[in-house]
Amino acid sequence: DCSVCLNPLTESCAFLQDTSRDRVVRLNACGHEFHEECAIQILILSHVCPICRTLQTLFRGKMPSGRMVVACDESKHCEGFEHVGTIVIRYMIPAGVQKVYHVDPGRPYSSIDRTAYIPQTLEGIKLLHRLKEAFKRGLTFTVGPKLVDGQVNQVTWSSITHKTSLTGGPTCFGYPDPLFIKRCHHELDTLGIPP
Repeated sequence: DCSVCLNPLTESCAFLQDTSRDRVVRLNACGHEFHEECAIQILILSHVCPICRTLQTLFRGKMPSGRMVVACDESKHCEGFEHVGTIVIRYMIPAGVQKVYHVDPGRPYSSIDRTAYIPQTLEGIKLLHRLKEAFKRGLTFTVGPKLVDGQVNQVTWSSITHKTSLTGGPTCFGYPDPLFIKRCHHELDTLGIPP
């Protein structure tokens, strides 16, 4: 049976009006079979097999080349985590020219140098490993207009939340923010970054 629509694979998909497109497909990463339309619909929502949760695709972002440098600083503390040091992540993206997959190919973009902070806890270290993988896949930044002031052709944060201040709370992109790590893990899950 198709685990999405629950009809037998030998019968038509329950969600498909045009039965000429009704065929069975096998997912590459795990081998589970579904009606084609069911597979398309489920993989649009989540990039994992609904039966075994195996990741089906590796997403690559549109981030320009750059560096991610990580250090631990025992003298800095994220507000609410005064008992532990801080993981300091520095992102450096040099100025360059947009590639064909960017918003405005051939146009220059400015350099950036951003610093983010994570508490040096077990959960923080787990998050750091996932952020490194997201950076390797080009998912941390993108090129486009800045949401804050609308400047075009800028390197901006992509869809992964970062804390750029040790204090000030969520409105200042800082700590304390008790839901930050959970929220960030959810964003990374959505992008298919393994835990």
